[in-house]
Amino acid sequence: MTREPLIDDDGDVRELSLEDMQAMRPAAEVLPPELLALLPKRPPGERGKGRRAAKEAVTLRLDPEVIHHFRAGGPGWQSRINKVLRGLHRHRVLNETFLVLGDCPVAALGQASMVAFPCRSRAS
Repeated sequence: MTREPLIDDDGDVRELSLEDMQAMRPAAEVLPPELLALLPKRPPGERGKGRRAAKEAVTLRLDPEVIHHFRAGGPGWQSRINKVLRGLHRHRVLNETFLVLGDCPVAALGQASMVAFPCRSRAS
């Protein structure tokens, strides 16, 4: 049986199947020794020079309802929690920069000045 190519005509890589992953072999088994000698020697999982983790692993205790809500959305639930927390952080930074009354930013607070913003009130 012939396997489907990993790359299509546009150069996009398709999603790997279980069969693809089972067919993979360590580089030491398939590369010529000359090429293998050129590869960096790092322990598994170690990042390359000048790279750092984009995110930091932490232990966080959340209410079961919160976890259930995000997990119900399927894969990527931890990234969605991160997105919500990032948004709250940005909102807090905004509120420290602007004087806000309700939903209306009233003034931008700078080191030497204060700039007022007009705001239409919402009809109740």
